[in-house]
Amino acid sequence: MNKRKRVSSVDVAKEAGVSRTTVSYVLNNVEGVKLKEETRRKVWEAAKKLGYFPNHTAQALKTNKSMSIGIVSRRRIDEHRFVPIIGGIHPILARKGYNILFCSDEKDEEGIPNYYRLYKSKKIDGIIFISYQEEIKYEDVEHRVKLAYDEQIPCVFVDYHIKDPLVNCVDINYFQGAYAMTEHLIKKGHRSIALLIPDRDTQQEKQRLNGVKKAVEMSEGVELKIYQTANINDYQSIIDNILEERKVTAIIAAWIHLAFDVLYAANSKGIKMPDDIAVAALANNGFENISYPRLTTCDLSLHELGKAAGELLLRALDKPTEYRNLMIGCKVVERETT
Repeated sequence: MNKRKRVSSVDVAKEAGVSRTTVSYVLNNVEGVKLKEETRRKVWEAAKKLGYFPNHTAQALKTNKSMSIGIVSRRRIDEHRFVPIIGGIHPILARKGYNILFCSDEKDEEGIPNYYRLYKSKKIDGIIFISYQEEIKYEDVEHRVKLAYDEQIPCVFVDYHIKDPLVNCVDINYFQGAYAMTEHLIKKGHRSIALLIPDRDTQQEKQRLNGVKKAVEMSEGVELKIYQTANINDYQSIIDNILEERKVTAIIAAWIHLAFDVLYAANSKGIKMPDDIAVAALANNGFENISYPRLTTCDLSLHELGKAAGELLLRALDKPTEYRNLMIGCKVVERETT
């Protein structure tokens, strides 16, 4: 059986009646080249008709680019926080012809991280680091930052809150979100508020705590009760005590699953929301619309976070010695619990 001849860009050029260079411009989405829409259409139709696919390996050898971006994170790729970030990153990179490659930060016997070896072997052109804020102390952040700077690796740190003018960062403004949610409850008339926030040494929780405190300080006659514990399982008894004592009229949960625990406990005790007590969370995960009652949340713009990270990474590829720090705001979405 004769093997089918591989279709080349020359074949596409002949079919479309244009030059091979024009085919390259169109199929590689080269910017700055003015071509008629009719010409572009002819090239794409010819490529589709002939079944032509660009040889990315050959292109990589010519351009010295892999057209792949590494994603490094200790988060599970199926968790609710990770998926929308990737959903924001992917289309931004894909429009420029880049693929995504999930990389490990595990080190080999020589102490070299997997992502760094991939970069040095030209398997990836840049890196997006997505933090695992809940356990960030286990991430060798300083080493990553120094390695990226010393080697001039185009990269972006997402949700790390690194205060360094020589690092590209995109972060969520947890302070603003916590402040806005507390202000929302105060405007609703609540003067005694409980905050459930895990005792974790992360910027995420520090910003949330400070945001709630600041909103209370800016208002007169508002009392704030803070409940912190390092053991997340201790919150069940704390929640039960709060609901039984009835000394607060609103509960803010830093983590959304804590808010769901409050909803469950309140429903079990016949406590009406928001008539007897208001409940809100400083995060969202997509299930707030199907809870009973539907939960008021501070929506983290994770998709926008990913989109901004993708755009900043493309900028870093073009201008590796210019750095930017971006902050993405949160939005209070009122539902039935407040």
